[in-house]
Amino acid sequence: MNPEPDYAELIHRHIKSRLQSFPPQLIAIIFERCGFELRDGALQAKNRAPLTETSAEAYKRAIKEYLGKAAYEMTKVNFIMAGCRCADCAKGV
Repeated sequence: MNPEPDYAELIHRHIKSRLQSFPPQLIAIIFERCGFELRDGALQAKNRAPLTETSAEAYKRAIKEYLGKAAYEMTKVNFIMAGCRCADCAKGV
């Protein structure tokens, strides 16, 4: 079995690569919805707890809510390919 992914890195990589074209205000809304913040260039939870599979699920829900089902499905596929083990990804596509 593959090791569990670094969820902070997985989510941050997705944000940097896929959401760059969206307005910063939208990214801020998604961060707020998920309880994320950037600190010293690294993504983390505002409460400084480690990001986990629950964080990945919250992020994908926010993507679906603010960007729509197609963006959510693409995000889910990317997360599955990166080894995400959250309950949502475990269901497959």
